[in-house]
Amino acid sequence: MLAVVADASPLIYLARLGRFLLLRELHDAVFVPPAVWAEVAIRGEGWPESRELKAGVSEGWIQIRRPTSDAPLGSAAEHLGRADTEAILLARELRAVLLTDDAEAREVAEALSVKVAGTIAVLIRARLEGKIDRLQPVLDQLRTETNFRMSEAVYTQALRAVAELA
Repeated sequence: MLAVVADASPLIYLARLGRFLLLRELHDAVFVPPAVWAEVAIRGEGWPESRELKAGVSEGWIQIRRPTSDAPLGSAAEHLGRADTEAILLARELRAVLLTDDAEAREVAEALSVKVAGTIAVLIRARLEGKIDRLQPVLDQLRTETNFRMSEAVYTQALRAVAELA
């Protein structure tokens, strides 16, 4: 188990898949910076991710935490939004894994030696730890019921990682 800092996209996708509680089951601590809270819980009012995030905070297993540093992340981070920036800063500060599906945020975080995972990594881990029976139907749901973009290569690689594809 480990601590993670969640950016908006994994919260959104896991909620829409009905798999939000995997975050609780797989991690010791889940942190969300204020800008991610505002994006998901406030601006996302009425969506499953808003309800799930609010419940997680209310139940105490998700903590809203502001990064103490506001140090610039470098020129590669110029195009990142406030939520991505806060999530990277907080993950670096806490030495936690950053959960994000944003390619630019991932690149900036990795350049700062922040470990990164995304929605698919959470699902793979859940499958390997027996929290979900099969990965393929969940990945299919992610592809067809959300706007998540996943290449055929990533899809195949994920299924191979859990031995659902030779």
